[in-house]
Amino acid sequence: MQRKLPRARSRKRKKSNLPVPPFPLPDVITLRAIGEELDVFYHPGESARTSAREQEGSLIISGNIGQQECVHALRRWTSRKARAHLPPWLGQISRELCLPFGRAALRKQRTRWASCSARHTVSINEKLLFVPALLVEYVFVHELCHTVELNHSPRFWRLVSRFEPDCKSIERQLRSAWRYVPWWMCEPGSGELNQSHWRERAAAAGG
Repeated sequence: MQRKLPRARSRKRKKSNLPVPPFPLPDVITLRAIGEELDVFYHPGESARTSAREQEGSLIISGNIGQQECVHALRRWTSRKARAHLPPWLGQISRELCLPFGRAALRKQRTRWASCSARHTVSINEKLLFVPALLVEYVFVHELCHTVELNHSPRFWRLVSRFEPDCKSIERQLRSAWRYVPWWMCEPGSGELNQSHWRERAAAAGG
């Protein structure tokens, strides 16, 4: 089953081809899920390739520091961080709850936080790195419960409630958790980025 992110306000807006505003690149990145905050520094160089590396609590972007190139480098770095932290975290919760799964896969979903297939493959959205840890843990609990009940029946919700009694409150918080995701992790033209509130917030926050 699937954990969904908010959809665009309208289908017409979601398919819009309007240009993406020139948001500033981030000078700070907050990974709420794992309790890390990194200052970002941009070092122009002669190399055509753009790289991102961590150094003493900072993230160094070097090489071609054009906006598009930096966005790609930031996404590659996010993928590495997600792979290092999210599947092991899922595995830990799986063992604690005695709810085994098949395998974990990382994705960059536009509309889902995570999903569980009939073969018990749990697909994890890399954007969960930016979401508070409590919500990430709940997403994992939710998907692991789908290894027992691949539906949203009353039996499924009873199982979820057994592991997380406050699940209804957390579900409500998840509905607005998209606001934690920085603009550079969103696809141009997607529902995430096309919402006017999101545009204003991203421009004000600088990523």
